[in-house]
Amino acid sequence: MINIKYYFGGYKKNIVELNDGKIISFVLNRAFLAFALEYNFTKENAPNHPAFIDSDGVEAWLNNGLKMHGYIIDDKIIRRGGHSYYKDQLYLIERLATLPEYRNIGVEKN
Repeated sequence: MINIKYYFGGYKKNIVELNDGKIISFVLNRAFLAFALEYNFTKENAPNHPAFIDSDGVEAWLNNGLKMHGYIIDDKIIRRGGHSYYKDQLYLIERLATLPEYRNIGVEKN
C-alpha cells in the first residue's frame, strides 16, 4: 500500500485529496506549459500532453480509478500527484506536477 506521508515528503497536513477536474487540469496545464512551448508541442500535434489536458480528460482519469492529491501552500495547490491500483497490492505513482514558481526552491524536500 502506498505510504502517502513518504510520497509527499512527510507534510501530510498540507495534503488534500483532489477530485475537481478543473482544478487538476489547471495545475497540470501551468506546470507543463513551458516545457510544451520549448519543444514546440501544441494541442494539435500533442493533444495528450499534460499542458493541454482539459477537465474532461482529467475526469476520465478519475473515473478510471486515479486518486489525486495536492500539496497546499498559502491556500494554493502548488503541486499534485496521483496514484492508481495496478495489481497484487501494487500502485502506480503518476501525474506528478509542481507549478514552475515553486520548483528549485526546496519545496520538493518538504
